[in-house]
Amino acid sequence: MSRFHPRHLVLAALACHLAGCGALPTQPQMNPGPDEALLAGTMAAEPTEIGDDVMASAVVNGRRGGSVEAGIFRVVVPPGAFRGEATILVRQPDPAQPLVELSIDPASKNSFRVPVTLVARLGSVAASRLATGQVTELDPATGGWMPMSGEQADTAAMTLSTPLLHFSTYRVEFPAEPGAGSSPGTSEPPARQPTFND
Repeated sequence: MSRFHPRHLVLAALACHLAGCGALPTQPQMNPGPDEALLAGTMAAEPTEIGDDVMASAVVNGRRGGSVEAGIFRVVVPPGAFRGEATILVRQPDPAQPLVELSIDPASKNSFRVPVTLVARLGSVAASRLATGQVTELDPATGGWMPMSGEQADTAAMTLSTPLLHFSTYRVEFPAEPGAGSSPGTSEPPARQPTFND
């Protein structure tokens, strides 16, 4: 039979003390930067501002659906839009521009079984003009903007919603007001915006 020795108590106390000092107050904190967190798919509710960018991402279960919001844009994923899980990124490169870049990882899920809704909050636009708003999609091959269809204006919430079957780069446009210096039939982004390069 072994006997308890006071030296054992000293060794046990020393071991507990050392184990408790594993995280010293002076130890550098290893918090991932915004880019690392986005790549890991860990960013969720709070949008992150990087320079002039506003972006947010979240892992969404396609069977349950969900939403991701950054800047004036929100993506609403209905249940059944895709199978499994995917990381959805919403990025508004310039908060002064109604333009958004949407992406999904893995890219193989970028063809939705049920349309996803892109919602743009346009509080700076007059309610009378909201219904004339149009969402266009960037054609990467030509650099031109293709009109979307199915937009719905909500003048109570001051939003413009558009169904999407895949993610790409989109912007909101409004017909130029007569006498504003533009020829009839041309479009312009809301409020005071620089000209887009088409």
